[in-house]
Amino acid sequence: MSLRDEILMKINNLCNSLEIREEVARWAFSKIDNEELTIKDGEIYNILVWLGAVDLIDPTTEDGYLYHIDDFLEWRKILINSESHTANNFNK
Repeated sequence: MSLRDEILMKINNLCNSLEIREEVARWAFSKIDNEELTIKDGEIYNILVWLGAVDLIDPTTEDGYLYHIDDFLEWRKILINSESHTANNFNK
């Protein structure tokens, strides 16, 4: 499974409450901190950083978190769109 696929799975798990935020945040930082893993795609790196922060508290919001389902859906859209763009460029 590619890192992009793993990220999509984690986002889907968050959207469907199949995984808690703290677990996803730990997973994301384990990928960022993995010295054997080189992340060249800036969008993937940014989304990993955002996923690493999904458990941050924001007391001014209704659910108390900095990031919400709308953010997760936007990150998923970014990944899917960038994957399509990459595939289209590869086929040219």
